[in-house]
Amino acid sequence: MFSSLPAGERALDATRKLLTPLQQGLAKAVGIETTRDDMAQNAPCSDVTVIFARGTTEPGNVGLVTGPPFLDALSEQLAGRSLSVQGVEYPATFAGFNKNGTEGVPSMTAFINQAVTSCPNTKIIMSGYSQGALVVRSTADSLPADTMSKINSVVTFGDPRNQTPITGGEGKTMVVCLPDDAVCSGGFINIAHLTYGSEAPAAAQFVVEQAARA
Repeated sequence: MFSSLPAGERALDATRKLLTPLQQGLAKAVGIETTRDDMAQNAPCSDVTVIFARGTTEPGNVGLVTGPPFLDALSEQLAGRSLSVQGVEYPATFAGFNKNGTEGVPSMTAFINQAVTSCPNTKIIMSGYSQGALVVRSTADSLPADTMSKINSVVTFGDPRNQTPITGGEGKTMVVCLPDDAVCSGGFINIAHLTYGSEAPAAAQFVVEQAARA
């Protein structure tokens, strides 16, 4: 999708140095929280724990386009049950996209292991948008089956590999891809790829229903 040539990656990532601060400025202006660090700050265990990977060039660690609206919708639908959120720490560069999001695997893995060990009763959700969806997939590929069995649900948005099953995610996965999103069919970013906030309520409902079952 993005140029796999080093020069192309460098050019695209040069634009990231402009795009990310601009997005952070927009988020600040409208009061959107782009960084969530409950686990990194050793917050008390919650009923539900979301580990979220943002998309390419997005600010903070949960981004702007999809993470915040999804997390807000989930908090609302949990209706008083507690929620912890941890963003995945990784560069989210264009070059990283061509590596299938593997740069985010160490961080997502570490936070999943922390949740499993420190909060054994929490419902763990793996989620990600765009390149973050690739982080989710690459993490699932690398986790032991026993660890994946402790994941309550998996949700991806604008998922470039949407037609491929997520390892260990059978029966507990929701892949959200809008019909006009070119990224979901191997193309380039278009307007539809930037509108997943509209799908936040349905994704949150899936997570709440899955948490109630298991």
